[in-house]
Amino acid sequence: MSTTGDRLHELIKRWFLSDYKPGCGCRELVKSMNENEPQWSLLNLPSIVEKMRAEASVRHWSYRSIFRHLPGCNAPLRWVVREAVRLAEMDSQTALAKKPEE
Repeated sequence: MSTTGDRLHELIKRWFLSDYKPGCGCRELVKSMNENEPQWSLLNLPSIVEKMRAEASVRHWSYRSIFRHLPGCNAPLRWVVREAVRLAEMDSQTALAKKPEE
C-alpha cells in the first residue's frame, strides 16, 4: 500500500522526470507525509506546496513547464498534492477491501 508521500514522489517522478537529489528536502517531506494520514497532507497543504515551490526553483522548474505536464489541468501545485492524497486514500480502501475477514 502506497502512502501520500510515496504517491507524491511517484507523480513528480513520472510527470517531471525528477527524482531525489543529494541534499534536497524531498525525502524529509515524503517521510512526514507518510507518517501521517492522507488528510494531514490536506491540512498542511500550504506548507507542503511552499516546500515544493522552493524545490522547484532550485531545480529550475518553471510553472509553465510544470503545468504543461499536468494532464488537462492548469492548477497550482496544490492539485498534485491533492491527487497524491486521493491515490493514497484509494490504496487504503483497496487494502481494506482485500483484507480477509477475521
